[in-house]
Amino acid sequence: VAHSIEEALGIAFDNGEAEAFIIGGGEIYRESRDLWDKVYLTEVDLEVDGDVFFPELDPAAWRETWQEIHQPDAKNEWSYTFRILERVSESEE
Repeated sequence: VAHSIEEALGIAFDNGEAEAFIIGGGEIYRESRDLWDKVYLTEVDLEVDGDVFFPELDPAAWRETWQEIHQPDAKNEWSYTFRILERVSESEE
């Protein structure tokens, strides 16, 4: 059991994991966003009412390295896009 985000990441990396995934919710995203170097993002083409959303990312701080677009089909009513974003290093800014 980890008692902080930093402790959880330390446990993951001490056990040889190359990546650790933070899957929310809103408070966890806010607390951890400065630690992210890669974001696996799914964007669904749908407007919904809600009170918690994934935080906006500064486009100047992130570079899209991959995307896959899906159109509506028999299994999915809405189009959606998978994206991988990587934080731009200070030398790239």
